[in-house]
Amino acid sequence: MSAPAMIGSHGSGRNRTGSRRRRWRGHRNGGVVPFGYRRVFESPREEWVLIREPREGPVVEAIFRGYLRHRSLAKLVSWLEEGGHRTRGGLPWSRAALAFLLGNETYLGKWKKGDPEGAARPPALVAPIVFHKVQQMKRRNAKRPAAGEGRTARAKAPASRDG
Repeated sequence: MSAPAMIGSHGSGRNRTGSRRRRWRGHRNGGVVPFGYRRVFESPREEWVLIREPREGPVVEAIFRGYLRHRSLAKLVSWLEEGGHRTRGGLPWSRAALAFLLGNETYLGKWKKGDPEGAARPPALVAPIVFHKVQQMKRRNAKRPAAGEGRTARAKAPASRDG
């Protein structure tokens, strides 16, 4: 086996193990920092932690409250645009971006993939009651039922061959 093939065949296993170990120790494995947070290096713990971004944190709270008030992602997009609120990159908010933001449990002060013992939790930006009310409203507003909810598969009658 060639050297590049050997590296490729073993590297992914080490990466997965390293990612699990980092998560178990409470470290973040990278990725995009959620809107409303900033990543800083905390020297006593010698790790990167998420802290509240002073300009974005209040916008996150307003987005959750705005969704409860307006009851629709399209109306929330319009309301944010009228208020001059933009994404971190300066773009207008999209319904998809808002749907993702509204479902992100990081805003409750939880890690997305488990909550390891001793981990530096991110600060909660949204009260649990507000977060859960938003999740209920999102489920009610969903155009298609979620898996295991709503209609079951239709039973088709055998086709008639009379004719």
